Amino acid sequence: KCSMLRRLAVDEACTKYKSIDNVLYNGDLTEVVCCAQEQEKTTIVLPKQVKTIGNGAFEDCKIENIVLGEKVTTIGERSFANSHLKQIELPGKLKSIGANAFLGCKKLTTIALPEKITHLKEGLFRGCNKLESVSLPAQMKEIEPLAFKGCSSLKAINIQGENCVIRSKAFEDCKLLEQVDLSGIKAAEAASFYKCSPNMKLKVAKGSEVDEKKIRGNE
Repeated sequence: KCSMLRRLAVDEACTKYKSIDNVLYNGDLTEVVCCAQEQEKTTIVLPKQVKTIGNGAFEDCKIENIVLGEKVTTIGERSFANSHLKQIELPGKLKSIGANAFLGCKKLTTIALPEKITHLKEGLFRGCNKLESVSLPAQMKEIEPLAFKGCSSLKAINIQGENCVIRSKAFEDCKLLEQVDLSGIKAAEAASFYKCSPNMKLKVAKGSEVDEKKIRGNE
Protein backbone atom coordinates (compact mmCIF):
# COMPACT_ATOMS: atom_id res chain seq x y z
CA LYS A 1 0.00 0.00 0.00
CA CYS A 2 1.09 3.58 -0.71
CA SER A 3 -0.58 5.09 2.33
CA MET A 4 0.75 8.62 1.78
CA LEU A 5 0.03 8.80 -1.96
CA ARG A 6 -1.53 12.16 -2.92
CA ARG A 7 -1.40 12.03 -6.72
CA LEU A 8 -1.86 9.23 -9.20
CA ALA A 9 -1.12 9.89 -12.87
CA VAL A 10 -0.79 7.74 -15.98
CA ASP A 11 1.09 8.64 -19.15
CA GLU A 12 -1.32 9.58 -21.94
CA ALA A 13 0.36 7.03 -24.19
CA CYS A 14 -0.65 4.17 -21.87
CA THR A 15 -3.68 2.25 -23.11
CA LYS A 16 -3.92 -0.30 -20.28
CA TYR A 17 -4.73 2.22 -17.55
CA LYS A 18 -6.15 5.71 -17.18
CA SER A 19 -6.16 8.16 -14.30
CA ILE A 20 -8.89 10.71 -13.52
CA ASP A 21 -8.91 12.81 -10.34
CA ASN A 22 -6.21 10.59 -8.81
CA VAL A 23 -8.28 7.44 -9.32
CA LEU A 24 -6.81 4.63 -11.43
CA TYR A 25 -9.04 2.83 -13.96
CA ASN A 26 -8.50 0.16 -16.56
CA GLY A 27 -8.10 1.28 -20.14
CA ASP A 28 -11.78 1.45 -21.09
CA LEU A 29 -12.88 2.95 -17.74
CA THR A 30 -15.10 -0.02 -16.86
CA GLU A 31 -13.24 -0.89 -13.64
CA VAL A 32 -11.82 1.11 -10.74
CA VAL A 33 -8.41 -0.25 -9.78
CA CYS A 34 -7.31 1.98 -6.90
CA CYS A 35 -7.09 5.58 -5.70
CA ALA A 36 -4.57 7.94 -4.13
CA GLN A 37 -5.34 7.54 -0.43
CA GLU A 38 -4.24 11.02 0.61
CA GLN A 39 -5.74 13.02 -2.23
CA GLU A 40 -7.40 16.35 -1.44
CA LYS A 41 -10.79 15.71 -3.05
CA THR A 42 -13.45 14.37 -0.69
CA THR A 43 -16.08 13.74 -3.39
CA ILE A 44 -15.50 11.58 -6.45
CA VAL A 45 -17.90 11.13 -9.38
CA LEU A 46 -17.06 7.96 -11.27
CA PRO A 47 -17.23 7.85 -15.07
CA LYS A 48 -20.52 6.51 -16.42
CA GLN A 49 -18.69 3.56 -18.06
CA VAL A 50 -17.68 2.00 -14.72
CA LYS A 51 -19.18 -1.44 -14.09
CA THR A 52 -16.85 -2.82 -11.41
CA ILE A 53 -15.29 -1.42 -8.25
CA GLY A 54 -12.21 -3.61 -7.84
CA ASN A 55 -11.05 -5.32 -4.65
CA GLY A 56 -9.67 -2.75 -2.23
CA ALA A 57 -10.11 0.06 -4.77
CA PHE A 58 -10.90 2.76 -2.19
CA GLU A 59 -9.53 1.02 0.89
CA ASP A 60 -8.11 3.49 3.44
CA CYS A 61 -8.98 6.46 1.19
CA LYS A 62 -10.05 9.77 2.69
CA ILE A 63 -12.87 10.21 0.17
CA GLU A 64 -16.18 10.93 1.93
CA ASN A 65 -18.67 10.77 -0.94
CA ILE A 66 -18.56 8.59 -4.05
CA VAL A 67 -21.12 8.90 -6.83
CA LEU A 68 -21.58 5.60 -8.68
CA GLY A 69 -22.98 5.38 -12.18
CA GLU A 70 -26.02 3.29 -13.06
CA LYS A 71 -23.89 0.66 -14.83
CA VAL A 72 -22.08 -0.50 -11.68
CA THR A 73 -22.96 -4.16 -11.05
CA THR A 74 -20.07 -5.35 -8.85
CA ILE A 75 -18.38 -4.02 -5.74
CA GLY A 76 -15.34 -6.10 -4.80
CA GLU A 77 -13.98 -7.27 -1.47
CA ARG A 78 -12.74 -4.51 0.87
CA SER A 79 -13.57 -1.93 -1.80
CA PHE A 80 -14.24 0.84 0.73
CA ALA A 81 -12.74 -0.73 3.86
CA ASN A 82 -11.50 1.72 6.48
CA SER A 83 -12.26 4.68 4.23
CA HIS A 84 -13.77 8.01 5.34
CA LEU A 85 -16.95 7.27 3.41
CA LYS A 86 -19.96 9.16 4.77
CA GLN A 87 -22.55 8.49 2.11
CA ILE A 88 -23.02 6.36 -0.96
CA GLU A 89 -26.04 5.62 -3.13
CA LEU A 90 -25.95 2.13 -4.57
CA PRO A 91 -27.37 1.77 -8.10
CA GLY A 92 -30.34 -0.46 -8.84
CA LYS A 93 -28.36 -2.73 -11.20
CA LEU A 94 -25.87 -3.69 -8.49
CA LYS A 95 -25.72 -7.50 -8.24
CA SER A 96 -22.81 -8.30 -5.95
CA ILE A 97 -20.96 -6.80 -2.97
CA GLY A 98 -17.83 -8.58 -1.76
CA ALA A 99 -16.89 -9.54 1.78
CA ASN A 100 -15.72 -6.72 4.07
CA ALA A 101 -16.57 -4.14 1.40
CA PHE A 102 -17.50 -1.48 3.97
CA LEU A 103 -15.44 -2.84 6.87
CA GLY A 104 -14.51 -0.11 9.35
CA CYS A 105 -16.31 2.75 7.59
CA LYS A 106 -16.67 4.65 10.83
CA LYS A 107 -18.33 7.72 9.27
CA LEU A 108 -21.04 5.87 7.34
CA THR A 109 -24.44 6.56 8.92
CA THR A 110 -27.02 5.15 6.51
CA ILE A 111 -27.24 2.85 3.50
CA ALA A 112 -29.96 1.34 1.30
CA LEU A 113 -29.26 -1.91 -0.51
CA PRO A 114 -30.89 -2.44 -3.93
CA GLU A 115 -33.27 -5.34 -4.51
CA LYS A 116 -30.74 -7.60 -6.28
CA ILE A 117 -28.46 -7.70 -3.24
CA THR A 118 -29.97 -10.63 -1.34
CA HIS A 119 -26.73 -12.11 0.03
CA LEU A 120 -24.74 -10.08 2.56
CA LYS A 121 -21.17 -11.34 2.71
CA GLU A 122 -19.03 -11.85 5.81
CA GLY A 123 -17.92 -8.68 7.55
CA LEU A 124 -19.75 -6.46 5.07
CA PHE A 125 -20.47 -3.63 7.54
CA ARG A 126 -18.29 -4.83 10.40
CA GLY A 127 -17.13 -2.02 12.64
CA CYS A 128 -19.37 0.65 11.07
CA ASN A 129 -20.05 2.07 14.51
CA LYS A 130 -21.93 5.15 13.28
CA LEU A 131 -24.31 3.18 11.05
CA GLU A 132 -27.83 4.00 12.26
CA SER A 133 -30.07 2.98 9.36
CA VAL A 134 -29.97 0.03 6.94
CA SER A 135 -32.63 -0.62 4.33
CA LEU A 136 -32.62 -4.24 3.16
CA PRO A 137 -34.25 -5.79 0.07
CA ALA A 138 -37.64 -7.45 0.49
CA GLN A 139 -36.36 -10.96 -0.20
CA MET A 140 -33.11 -11.61 1.63
CA LYS A 141 -31.46 -15.03 1.23
CA GLU A 142 -28.46 -14.99 3.55
CA ILE A 143 -26.65 -12.77 6.03
CA GLU A 144 -23.18 -14.19 6.69
CA PRO A 145 -21.26 -14.16 9.99
CA LEU A 146 -20.01 -10.80 11.27
CA ALA A 147 -21.86 -8.89 8.54
CA PHE A 148 -22.98 -6.26 11.08
CA LYS A 149 -20.59 -6.99 13.94
CA GLY A 150 -19.89 -3.91 16.01
CA CYS A 151 -22.55 -1.72 14.38
CA SER A 152 -23.08 -0.15 17.77
CA SER A 153 -25.37 2.69 16.60
CA LEU A 154 -27.85 0.42 14.81
CA LYS A 155 -31.17 0.51 16.68
CA ALA A 156 -33.57 -1.37 14.40
CA ILE A 157 -33.49 -3.92 11.59
CA ASN A 158 -36.23 -5.44 9.44
CA ILE A 159 -35.25 -8.68 7.69
CA GLN A 160 -37.62 -10.27 5.19
CA GLY A 161 -37.27 -13.34 2.99
CA GLU A 162 -38.99 -16.67 3.53
CA ASN A 163 -35.81 -18.67 2.87
CA CYS A 164 -33.36 -16.23 4.47
CA VAL A 165 -30.66 -17.62 6.74
CA ILE A 166 -29.05 -15.40 9.36
CA ARG A 167 -25.68 -16.90 10.25
CA SER A 168 -24.10 -17.08 13.68
CA LYS A 169 -22.79 -13.76 15.04
CA ALA A 170 -24.08 -11.81 12.04
CA PHE A 171 -25.19 -9.02 14.41
CA GLU A 172 -22.71 -9.54 17.21
CA ASP A 173 -22.04 -6.53 19.46
CA CYS A 174 -24.88 -4.37 18.10
CA LYS A 175 -25.25 -2.84 21.54
CA LEU A 176 -28.19 -0.52 20.76
CA LEU A 177 -30.19 -2.93 18.61
CA GLU A 178 -33.61 -3.03 20.25
CA GLN A 179 -36.15 -3.49 17.43
CA VAL A 180 -35.67 -6.66 15.37
CA ASP A 181 -38.35 -7.74 12.90
CA LEU A 182 -37.84 -11.33 11.71
CA SER A 183 -41.50 -11.90 10.92
CA GLY A 184 -40.70 -12.64 7.28
CA ILE A 185 -38.13 -15.40 7.85
CA LYS A 186 -38.30 -18.93 9.24
CA ALA A 187 -34.98 -19.44 11.04
CA ALA A 188 -31.82 -17.83 12.40
CA GLU A 189 -28.72 -19.61 13.64
CA ALA A 190 -27.66 -19.72 17.28
CA ALA A 191 -25.86 -16.57 18.50
CA SER A 192 -26.82 -14.63 15.38
CA PHE A 193 -27.66 -11.68 17.67
CA TYR A 194 -24.92 -12.35 20.22
CA LYS A 195 -24.12 -9.55 22.69
CA CYS A 196 -26.90 -7.28 21.44
CA SER A 197 -28.98 -4.98 23.62
CA PRO A 198 -30.62 -6.72 26.61
CA ASN A 199 -33.71 -4.67 25.74
CA MET A 200 -33.98 -6.15 22.25
CA LYS A 201 -37.59 -6.75 21.22
CA LEU A 202 -38.00 -9.55 18.72
CA LYS A 203 -40.89 -9.88 16.27
CA VAL A 204 -41.35 -13.29 14.66
CA ALA A 205 -44.04 -14.98 12.58
CA LYS A 206 -46.42 -17.56 14.01
CA GLY A 207 -44.87 -21.00 13.72
CA SER A 208 -41.36 -19.56 13.25
CA GLU A 209 -38.38 -21.68 14.26
CA VAL A 210 -36.57 -18.61 15.60
CA ASP A 211 -35.64 -19.17 19.26
CA GLU A 212 -34.87 -15.91 21.08
CA LYS A 213 -32.60 -17.50 23.68
CA LYS A 214 -30.58 -19.30 21.04
CA ILE A 215 -30.11 -16.34 18.73
CA ARG A 216 -28.93 -14.27 21.72
CA GLY A 217 -26.36 -16.98 22.44
CA ASN A 218 -27.83 -17.79 25.83
CA GLU A 219 -27.96 -21.53 25.19
